[in-house]
Amino acid sequence: MGKKFICLFSLLSLCVLSVFAVDPHADSISSYLKRGDTASVYKEFAQWQKDDPDSPNIADTWAWYYLGVGYTQNVRMDSVAPSGVEDYMLLMGENGKSEYIYMDVKVKCDSIKKGLQIIDGEIAKHPDCMNLYLTKGDMLVFLASKCSHESIEQDNVDFHHEKDNMTEKERFNYLMTKALAHPVFEGDMSVVVGLADSVVVNYGKMLDRSLVNANQWYDLYDQKMENGESSMMESLQSSVLSLMHNANYEAAEKLNDMILKVYPKRYDYRNNKAMLAMIKHDFTGALSQFEVLHKDFPKDDIITFNMAETYCHLQNYKSAKKLFKSLTKSSNKNVAKASESRLEDLNKIGKK
Repeated sequence: MGKKFICLFSLLSLCVLSVFAVDPHADSISSYLKRGDTASVYKEFAQWQKDDPDSPNIADTWAWYYLGVGYTQNVRMDSVAPSGVEDYMLLMGENGKSEYIYMDVKVKCDSIKKGLQIIDGEIAKHPDCMNLYLTKGDMLVFLASKCSHESIEQDNVDFHHEKDNMTEKERFNYLMTKALAHPVFEGDMSVVVGLADSVVVNYGKMLDRSLVNANQWYDLYDQKMENGESSMMESLQSSVLSLMHNANYEAAEKLNDMILKVYPKRYDYRNNKAMLAMIKHDFTGALSQFEVLHKDFPKDDIITFNMAETYCHLQNYKSAKKLFKSLTKSSNKNVAKASESRLEDLNKIGKK
């Protein structure tokens, strides 16, 4: 039939290499995964569980394994046009024969469910191990970005009319976008329903626990984390921004508001709230929040830039230009460049 090529990455292998490389068992698992030796993977897990039966690191790695098995992105190549697939790319091989490339994304829901269940069980046994909450949150955010319809950016390119004018890279990227937009689900799909809301619930439990344990957190090796609260706040911010990036705005707002109840003075989450107001086109509400932030942090150029943009939306171009002009001298080169560009735009369209 056709040839099959696994594309992009082995999700677990990537996570094992970056997070668990200090553990010899995890190193071995990563090595076996690279070779596709799943039998040895299971043997290594069994030996690890025998050597250290109470380690939350084992369960954490198992969860990533089941996510890696449960979510796959594939590039496929066939010598005949694929049936039932509208979007594919035709290439001519060196031998002059046609080759058809197309992509698919498969989600094995039962595997995903098992990985999440493992983490839930481990959190119950180790409620002060922060990494377990973060792993579950990362898994849910990843899946929400890949499986939630509200997260999928619709590509308006008419592939069949435009593909001849697209570069090979553009066609490849388009095919991947289409594949990501239409994953094939196998098994009980309830596990991929309400993923963004599940992110909020998971981190809500972590925040509740932070109040109970006074932010005395432990890592996967049962070692006390010296900067547990800071690590938690950085991870929460990353999750809020990921939800916003993937258009899960309602969930992002819920999580952000939940954090602000515990940390009402945090600059980053106050900025998130103002940005979410802008996204909802509540520009008056956004401006009032940015003005308070600007008063509290007058030297923060990002807040000033965001406030200038809000003035533009409210058609107060005079105030916007005044702020943009002041920001052209910002020490933040990105802000300075963006401000110069925005000033040019406003001058071109004659806004005073």
